[in-house]
Amino acid sequence: MTVAPIIEVEHLAKSFGSVQVLSDVSFEVEQGETLCILGGSGGGKSTLLKMLIGAERPTRGKVVIDGQDTTGFGERQWNEVRGKLGVMFQGGALLNSMSIAENVALPLSYHTEHDDETIATIVKIKLHQVDLLHAADRRPSEISGGMQKRAAIARALALDPKILFYDEPSSGLDPIATSLIDQLINRLKETMGVTNVVVTHVVESVKRIADHVVMLDRGEVLVDGDLDGLMESTDPRVRQFRNGELEGPVVGTDKPEEYLRDLLM
Repeated sequence: MTVAPIIEVEHLAKSFGSVQVLSDVSFEVEQGETLCILGGSGGGKSTLLKMLIGAERPTRGKVVIDGQDTTGFGERQWNEVRGKLGVMFQGGALLNSMSIAENVALPLSYHTEHDDETIATIVKIKLHQVDLLHAADRRPSEISGGMQKRAAIARALALDPKILFYDEPSSGLDPIATSLIDQLINRLKETMGVTNVVVTHVVESVKRIADHVVMLDRGEVLVDGDLDGLMESTDPRVRQFRNGELEGPVVGTDKPEEYLRDLLM
């Protein structure tokens, strides 16, 4: 029996006025795999992530999550879908007025009817899963950047999602902290069977965690396949990004219309 992909993106396009941000993007994500959405600034990966979690609506095309075609979904229907999703936001989005444990408890308090004792138990489990139980009573400003990222992952795990989205999980981290986050992403996939969707620009992280790579440039899919597809691609834009080369088809610009496009993506 064939198992349907847990995410299906079909001919997705997004425009903001006259600015085309995504153009005919299609790919599938299998249950239990780690997909890395890769690309430079202005590639369209942030806009794609927003549409996968229902924060933006496509101009054309559709997103199917766990068998549900979300085309035309209103906020109530999307909230039901989001019960299957966890999101680790780029900056962590932790509230510094609360302890780490209280931050992790927020989705449980908002989305469930669990009593305080049950919530406290679940919070301990989630913090243990990210090796952060010892920091439960600290505030975000009292822990390192890498620990803040792990706390944000614990909060994203609070409702036991089927799919965990990470928005630039290693941004602002040193190489060792980045490796620890990558190790955690791999461990969660192996121990919990969670499907990971990781938006990143860090090629070394992609090498460590990716089962599947989708690379975008200017809203178009350049790579849709395994890691070998990324590393062996002869597309000059892929090669330039992969190797960090200054010379090539991808260049910076100071044109106002291009600057606007980069901001939107």
